[in-house]
Amino acid sequence: MKSQGCIFFYFLLFTVACSPTPGSVRLGPIDFDRLIDEQISELSKHRNTLEKEAEVDGHRSDSTLVPTEEIWKGELAIFRQLGMINKPLHQGSYRQEGPLDDPRSNLKIQQYVSASSPLRVLRIFYQESIEQVRRIEGTLNETNQLYHNERKLTLEFDEGNGKAVLTFYGITGRQKVVLRDTVRFSVNARINW
Repeated sequence: MKSQGCIFFYFLLFTVACSPTPGSVRLGPIDFDRLIDEQISELSKHRNTLEKEAEVDGHRSDSTLVPTEEIWKGELAIFRQLGMINKPLHQGSYRQEGPLDDPRSNLKIQQYVSASSPLRVLRIFYQESIEQVRRIEGTLNETNQLYHNERKLTLEFDEGNGKAVLTFYGITGRQKVVLRDTVRFSVNARINW
């Protein structure tokens, strides 16, 4: 009986010692925090011009600016929500599909679909491998007793110096608050390199 306890103890110790730590496991297809941080660094370093169109319920606004690092952080913060696919809470809730052929281009698509996560659909368009990302689309859908919010987030990349560089981002969606009309909005931003 005593030897069985020792065997179980050593088995448990071996299992824990050989298990990777949560921080060392890449759960999802892309580390979105790292991707966004790298883009902010590159855009800040090169002082790229940003041409931005925003529209809320038919009221349009255009602007052109050379954002600082702090402004880029604010501009791209919403795209960190795409990283929820990497959270342990949502593991197992996504159905992975792909690689699929994109009928509009020569790119491949890796698609992730969930009925239970706020990030309902994530599509990654790439060339030869997922590291050669050219476009990312995510659909966020949040509903509670007070509002319904639906947003489509888009990031587009080109290749520069052997790595992906952000050239466009967009947000389109609608929000319905209880006892109010639905508000439709969009932001389209082009980055000049």
